[in-house]
Amino acid sequence: MSRQELIKKAAEIKTPSKQAARQFEEASPSLVDELNQIMCSRSDLEKLIGKNNREMMLDNHNNHARFMSALLVDYRPEVLVDTVFWVLRTYRAHGFQPAYWPAQLNTWLQLLQKYLSPEAYEEVSPVYNFMIVNQAFFDRSNPASYEDL
Repeated sequence: MSRQELIKKAAEIKTPSKQAARQFEEASPSLVDELNQIMCSRSDLEKLIGKNNREMMLDNHNNHARFMSALLVDYRPEVLVDTVFWVLRTYRAHGFQPAYWPAQLNTWLQLLQKYLSPEAYEEVSPVYNFMIVNQAFFDRSNPASYEDL
């Protein structure tokens, strides 16, 4: 699937309300803290992120929360798609494995269900589901193969 096709699919996601975006932002510190605890306690963590990448993973979780807070306020499909391409390419270059992303994103979804109202979860979860379902299209080993990126 090309970048443009991914952007078109991302554009089908209904823009979350300001209330949902605000809930996400307010919950972000708790979400990140609990996500960090869960991920750091995984017995397979080194296999997922590589050696000596724990701090980088923790930074990624904080950066992810900040990015998503901004994206949910001003949802732009092309920003979502281009950022996911960049993040996967960058972190893969540092030793993160493809299995890290679904492990992390599925944990985000579980925590969102815990920390957000059911209404806010229904508005925010499609963005996460989009990233999970389309990971194979984002996770390409050769950046030159990203069509029209």
